Amino acid sequence: DLPMGQRLLPETLSQGDPRWIFEDPGGTGASPAWIQECLHHLAPSGRAVLLVTPSALFAQARAGRLRQRLIRADLLDAVVALPPGLLTHSPFALALLIFRRDRPRHGSGTPGPVLIGEIPSTGGGRARALDEALASAFAAGYRAWSDGAEDVPAFSRAVTYSELAENEFVLQPRRHVPTATGDATHGLQELGERLATALKAAQGAQAFIADYLKGAR
Repeated sequence: DLPMGQRLLPETLSQGDPRWIFEDPGGTGASPAWIQECLHHLAPSGRAVLLVTPSALFAQARAGRLRQRLIRADLLDAVVALPPGLLTHSPFALALLIFRRDRPRHGSGTPGPVLIGEIPSTGGGRARALDEALASAFAAGYRAWSDGAEDVPAFSRAVTYSELAENEFVLQPRRHVPTATGDATHGLQELGERLATALKAAQGAQAFIADYLKGAR
């Protein structure tokens, strides 16, 4: 389970624990420990997909050092921001961190780019559920990119190591993915189509009621 709001007690952590090779979790939140616990058990050709809170993308101190070291180790493959409200008990927009040990770009000297993107909300407000079409398209695009393809999924960008360093290894999509005016246009077009459909339905209902009232007289 995602350790939301949980904190670690320093006395519960063993000195020299082999899991904490990137950063000692200390008395911070449980996310740094959770991430390293999963990576400790990750197979050489394995892939880990972790659900994290938004702070994991931008928090400083221990969490910031952990992000920086994981990126330098060329372990972080992708960051996917999710719509808000997917968890009934939390309004936060959570995110996925995808780690991979055998990245195709691994071993080139400089860590490979990290795919940073988002799966946008289509319903406005709290999403409650992912749009299946958008999620499936993003997943397919990510798999192709992760295996070496140049194209990236919609709502995402492959961010180089130098860009990440310039942004202090903050992973929030809004830092790296430019606002796509085409996305807004698509949203307005979809809204217009829905309004036109609703208007036609209302006009049809109005005509039906008028005919019904005429026959009742």
